[in-house]
Amino acid sequence: MSISTFIHPITLTFIDRSEVAPATFTFSFKPDIPLTWHAGQHGMIELKTSKGKTMRHMFSLSSAPSEKIVSITTHYIGERASDYKKSLWALRPGDTVRLRGPVGPMYIRDPKQRTIFIASGIGITPFRSILVEAAANKKDLHATLIYENRHSSAIFRDEIEKISSQLAHFDVAFLTEPAKITEDVIRSSASDIGATMFYLAGSPSTIMRYKKLLRNLGVTRSQIKNDPFYGYKT
Repeated sequence: MSISTFIHPITLTFIDRSEVAPATFTFSFKPDIPLTWHAGQHGMIELKTSKGKTMRHMFSLSSAPSEKIVSITTHYIGERASDYKKSLWALRPGDTVRLRGPVGPMYIRDPKQRTIFIASGIGITPFRSILVEAAANKKDLHATLIYENRHSSAIFRDEIEKISSQLAHFDVAFLTEPAKITEDVIRSSASDIGATMFYLAGSPSTIMRYKKLLRNLGVTRSQIKNDPFYGYKT
C-alpha cells in the first residue's frame, strides 16, 4: 500500500468490538474493496463525531492481512476517554469510517533475518499482526518478542503463546512489573547483536528508552525500525 492511499482513503464498515484485556478493546471493520498491506503497518482512521466533526487518529493495525478485516486495538476508559475514542466507542454495526493507508516500515522483509520485537502495553498491536500473518502463512520467523507489562494480563497473551508453539524459531519473553526491559534482557535474547534487527513500538518516551538501551549495546540506526504512537490519549 503506497502513500497515495492517504489522498484517496477507502471506506471501512464497522463490524464489532471485543474486549481483549481489561479496558482494552479491538474494533473490527470490513473494507469496501480488497485491501492488501504488510503486517505491522499503520493507518489513519477518520470518523465523524455526533456533531459532524471529522476526527483522525493513527493506529497500528492489529489485524493481519490474511484475516481480510481491518482491526485496531486500543484502551477505552469511559468518561476519561478522549472525544475521538468516545466517537469510536459509539460506532454501531454498519456505521462507516475512512482509512488512509496502511503504510510504514514496520514489516518483515526476510523472516529468516534474526529479529527482536520490543514492546510494552498497547505497543503489542503491530506485532500481533506480524505474528498472526507468519503463523497463517507458515513463515519460518526467526524472532523473539520481549513484551513488558504492568500486569500479568498482557494483551493477546494467550494468542501469542499459541503462535509461539507453532513457529519453530520464534519465542517470547513476558515481563511484568517490577521487571523491566534492560540491556541484560536484550543481550540475553540476541546472540549476535550486530546481526540482529530490532523493531520497537510504544509511546515516544518508551521508544526513546528502548533506543538508549540499544545504543548502549552498540546497535546502529540501520538496525532499528520503530513505530512511536504519537498523540496517544486515553
